Amino acid sequence: MKFLYLDTTTNETAIKVFGDSGKLISVVKWEARFNQSEELLPAIDKALDSKIKDLAGIFVNTGYGSYTGVRVGLTTANFLGLSLNIQPVGVNNEKEIVFRKAGVFKQAVLPQYENEPHITKEKSRR
Repeated sequence: MKFLYLDTTTNETAIKVFGDSGKLISVVKWEARFNQSEELLPAIDKALDSKIKDLAGIFVNTGYGSYTGVRVGLTTANFLGLSLNIQPVGVNNEKEIVFRKAGVFKQAVLPQYENEPHITKEKSRR
């Protein structure tokens, strides 16, 4: 069994794969800048050595951090969880990971924001 940890909250994206006992199996890190959404799934595939079916759990950093980065990580974790029927677990950092049997997907992981999102008003149309 393997556990996947995603951290997309900063410019340095980190993907870590852990074994049952919490032993670190692989790490993929890179400076994502503006390509995080394009690079994340191929990097996950690389970190898991194309063995995604071996996943027993998915952990994702829920923030605080880059608004878009947090959303990319959560969307990816929720998508993987739904497709593999694994309930993703939101954590604030790697130290909060608890290696246990993952539950069945029931609910999406939601982001944590330091401030409320600033939503602009719709412009009037002529």
